[in-house]
Amino acid sequence: MRCSVFLFGLLLLVTAGCAEIRNPLTLKPGVAFDLHAVAEEPGDNTKAIADSSGTPLQLIVPPIITASNVREVTVSTDRNGTVALNVSVDAAGAAMLRAATTNPGSQVALVVDGEIVSAPVIHSQISDEFQIAGPYSESDWEKLIE
Repeated sequence: MRCSVFLFGLLLLVTAGCAEIRNPLTLKPGVAFDLHAVAEEPGDNTKAIADSSGTPLQLIVPPIITASNVREVTVSTDRNGTVALNVSVDAAGAAMLRAATTNPGSQVALVVDGEIVSAPVIHSQISDEFQIAGPYSESDWEKLIE
């Protein structure tokens, strides 16, 4: 059992409960697994990518973290049966996440192979571990990253 920071839908929350952690997953070689800050307006340092609803988000480049910062990825299930992807990052990634998530209300976007998987609003600062939950099953997460 492990407790961690939790991304759910459009909110970033700190979990009070713990989850059942499954075996680590392996990112596919060459998979683009990036977490970007989202800008309110287009700029010289942004690129537009549409989310699942077709709404374009202005992603700040370069990303906050990339696949090279990822130490481990696992899938977990909480007490309510919600499946989540757990991501832990290296020290450099943790420092970048801390710096990028200091402002509650700002938005980030997880982009896997050029597609926005989740675009939550930051509720509290995160560093070396975060969790993404939503409308994904364990096999959905596995297909995305393995």
